[in-house]
Amino acid sequence: MHSLPDVFLAFLRDNAISPAIYDRDQAKHFHCPASDKGRLLHDPVAHDPEFADASDTCPDFYTLSPAFSFARSALYTCTPAVILPMELSSGVAVSLLNLQPSDHLLDLCCAPGCKLVLAARTMHATPTPLATTGIITGVDISPRRLANTRALLKKYSVPHVRLFQADGTTFAQHPIAFTSTPHAHAHAQQPSTPRPFHASTSLRKRPTTSLPHLYHKVMVDAQCTHDGSIKHIRKHLGTSTTSSIDWSQFHPDSLAALHDLQFRLISNGFELLQPGGIMIYSTCSLSRAQNELIAERFLQAHPHAQPLPFAVGSHPSNDAAQFRFHPGMGTGGFFIFRVTKAE
Repeated sequence: MHSLPDVFLAFLRDNAISPAIYDRDQAKHFHCPASDKGRLLHDPVAHDPEFADASDTCPDFYTLSPAFSFARSALYTCTPAVILPMELSSGVAVSLLNLQPSDHLLDLCCAPGCKLVLAARTMHATPTPLATTGIITGVDISPRRLANTRALLKKYSVPHVRLFQADGTTFAQHPIAFTSTPHAHAHAQQPSTPRPFHASTSLRKRPTTSLPHLYHKVMVDAQCTHDGSIKHIRKHLGTSTTSSIDWSQFHPDSLAALHDLQFRLISNGFELLQPGGIMIYSTCSLSRAQNELIAERFLQAHPHAQPLPFAVGSHPSNDAAQFRFHPGMGTGGFFIFRVTKAE
C-alpha cells in the first residue's frame, strides 16, 4: 500500500480511524430494478464469483467482487442503462426517505447523481398520472460535477428532474408541479427564478408552475472529507498524475470551516422541508465531528426537528435515528441521520 500523507495520518489518529482500512479493496454494489431481475440472471454480473443478493440490507441491491468491471455487463452498457453501480450504504440512505410517486424531492448536494437516479427510479417505478407526479430538484455548486450528473441522468433516461448550479446553503427555490394551465410555465420562469442548469424533457415540453409549499423529502449528502470512501482514497494514492484529493482539507482549520459548511447545509435543507416531511443527512466520513456532532448541534439549534428512528436490516444501531456503516461491514464508511419536522 502506498504511504498516506502526514496530514491525513494525523486526521486518522485524531479520529481513532485505523489506516489499515485502506489496505484492502471493497466489494462493489449495484442496484437493479425488480422488474429486470430475470434479465440480470443472464447478465455477466451473475457469473461473478462473489455475486450475491444484498436486499436484506437494501431492496434490489447486489454485491460483486472488487475486480469486476461493469463494462462487461450488457445491462450497464445498454441504452438506457439498467444496472446502477453505487454504494449499498447510499442506497439505504435513499430508501429511508420512503419516497412516493407524488413526492417533491430536494437533493441539496446532488452530484455525482447516483442517489438522484435511484430516487427517481423509486418514485417512478409505477406510472402515475402526470398531474400527481412528483418532480426532483437537484442542487450542486460545481458546474463540472453537475455536468457529470446531467450525463448520468441521460444515461439512465431519468424523467422529471431539474438541476440547479447553486450554493446549497442559500438555495431557496420552491418545488414545481405539472399543470394543465397553458401559461403556467411562463409564470414559473419569472426573472426572479434562476434558469435550471438542466431540465429533463418532460419539464421542458409540459407546463409547470411553482408550488406554495416546501419539499416533501430532502436529501443532504453533505460535502465531507471522504475519508470513509475506501475506493476514493485508494484511487488517488501513489499516482503520477495530480490527485483530485486536496490533502490540506484535513488540516484542523479546514476541518473547522467544513464543519460550519455542513451545519449550514443541513440547516438550509431543513428550512426547505415541509412539516411532516423527511430529511436525510449523510456523509462518507468516519469522523464524529462531521456526523454525530453535526446531528447534535442541529437538534439543539432546531427545536422543531424530531429524530425519526429507523433500522438497517439486521444491523444493530446505538441511536435509532442514526446509523454508521464501517468497512468491517463490507462497505465504505457512511453515516446516516434522519429527522422529520414537527407539524
